[in-house]
Amino acid sequence: MVTFMKLSNTLIEQALTAGHLRISPSPSRARISATSVDVRLDAIIVVVDPVKVGRGLYFDPARESIQAFWERNGKEVDLRKACRQPFADADGKVRKRVGYWLKPGEICLAFTYEHLELPTRGPVVLQGELWNRSRTARAFLHTHISAPHIKPGTNNKITLEIKNEGPFDVRLTYLAPIAQIGFDEVSGSVRNCCSSFHGQQKPSGLLCR
Repeated sequence: MVTFMKLSNTLIEQALTAGHLRISPSPSRARISATSVDVRLDAIIVVVDPVKVGRGLYFDPARESIQAFWERNGKEVDLRKACRQPFADADGKVRKRVGYWLKPGEICLAFTYEHLELPTRGPVVLQGELWNRSRTARAFLHTHISAPHIKPGTNNKITLEIKNEGPFDVRLTYLAPIAQIGFDEVSGSVRNCCSSFHGQQKPSGLLCR
């Protein structure tokens, strides 16, 4: 039987030191809360190409993978230099700020800035679980739709399935704290069983060619 034990901040720090958990770049103590590690938004997000939305989009999993669908119908946006939009400060001055304004109901795929590795060999094997941060939740952003589980053997950046559930635009910015990851200790040996997303290097889930 497999059981789980939630790691506290002190045990997370011990796991990082021992190599049972590897996060790059290494998180500062300020980004390790009571039972999780804050993670940030990477530079590239993938939105649904608005040109293709106007023509009608359909996904048939019997005919293609979801990775292929996003590669055909997604549009990459670089949060460091794209999608400037006028923004009125509290003093009424209109400014332009780098980022992407996610509209109500709009979705995108993104990566965490942090690369996560959960080794399956060693005296301690961990799994991760992705959660919203409180500030993100209050902005009515989902950071994962239905896939919070991060399996042992993971060795890549973590995909975020972001959706704006609120009635207002929300600006996504590079390196913004976006989510948190908690960790459980797994009892019992874990066989290597890599999914089609293992080692993904693009938010669509594909490896870079």
